[in-house]
Amino acid sequence: MLFVAYHSIFYQFYPNGSGRLGHDYALAVPGFLAGYYWFQSNGIWEVPWFTPGFCGGQPFFADAQSGYYSVFQFLTLIVDPLSSLYLSMLLFAALGYWGCYFLLRRCFAVSWQSAVVAAAIFMFNGFFAHRMIIGHLGYQGFMLIPWMTYLLVVPTPAVGFRWPNTTAAGCLAGVVGAYWVHSRLGTLLIPAGLAVALMLLMYWIWVSQPRTGQIVYRSLFGALVAAALSASKLVAGISFLANFPRSDYLLPGYQSIGAATKIAIMGLFISPPDIEKYSNALLKNVQWSGGRPDLEFGVTMVPLLILAVVACIGIARLATGKAVFEPLTRDSARPDRHDPAHAHCAQHVFAGLECPAQADSANQVEQHTDSMVHHLHSIFCLGFGDCLRANHGLDAYLRGDSRGRAGGRNQLDAGSKVIHSGAL
Repeated sequence: MLFVAYHSIFYQFYPNGSGRLGHDYALAVPGFLAGYYWFQSNGIWEVPWFTPGFCGGQPFFADAQSGYYSVFQFLTLIVDPLSSLYLSMLLFAALGYWGCYFLLRRCFAVSWQSAVVAAAIFMFNGFFAHRMIIGHLGYQGFMLIPWMTYLLVVPTPAVGFRWPNTTAAGCLAGVVGAYWVHSRLGTLLIPAGLAVALMLLMYWIWVSQPRTGQIVYRSLFGALVAAALSASKLVAGISFLANFPRSDYLLPGYQSIGAATKIAIMGLFISPPDIEKYSNALLKNVQWSGGRPDLEFGVTMVPLLILAVVACIGIARLATGKAVFEPLTRDSARPDRHDPAHAHCAQHVFAGLECPAQADSANQVEQHTDSMVHHLHSIFCLGFGDCLRANHGLDAYLRGDSRGRAGGRNQLDAGSKVIHSGAL
């Protein structure tokens, strides 16, 4: 039903009622065609080093904004470019949903109802949807953040081939990281990495006996795999970008941390139609202003309402001497655990998480805009951490968990600070 609802909302933008696409598809679609023509002429084994399709000819593979080795480019070999755009959007929305669901169910051991709610919020997040509508296809990899986290923390069987399974999980995490590089997610690599790090930190906090050694091993092994698979793209891209000066435009930013936080909260929970007006008024060193799609991160007011409910419930429970939370034990987080104690473990809900090489003015504008909202992407990723904390408390309360008094006080105090500050 969620997938049908997603389709009913977004199919009308491919194309829209005026028969048009987002303006940045003016760059994406020619890139698809360049990749398609290269494949038809040279086959699958030849790397697309060059294309005559841009600026009278330029390196193609070395361009950080080329996504030849990506799902959406592969689909153009099967269907027309317009169908490829929409099918890839549906595919990554579904991947985001199931990645979030499995992360919560198998790693954080939440109830299926809580996992469905959180996964749905993540699936419908405004950041992914608006970026796809406008034509920022490189951000499709953002929906793989839950899968990256899942591969790093998923419990291995208590007996049997533990280390081979751990190595395989780390290898797959490295493949996801390499896909981020090859599919044009370069401008979001740091925020995506921060999001994964935040999820790992929360897992380490909530689980009383996390397998830290396995997580570190998977992370290091995955980093090596990702570096090996993406080294050619990184080296070529860095060499190409070295030919272009980066001093021809100012570095924009918000006037203060408070101003950046204000815009982040508006983008996350309110999403006013004229949000760019508020944003531009708080910026300095502005040469090219960003638009609404650059400021859309919306997850609606639902996470804030959950935080408020949990804060109220937690205050009431602590006033009566009851606890709110208890960290998960290592065994209770195992997917193969079915004893009655599993029903009483603490519950958590994760509410999602989030430069062109050409030297022409249009691409400079896009580089400028990406740098302007780069730190907002990081705030967007961190904001979901508080949703996880809030939903964890709500789920634990609904299940009648009455253990872990000290942990409950700590989590309530942190959640109350979130509510009172109105920030992260």
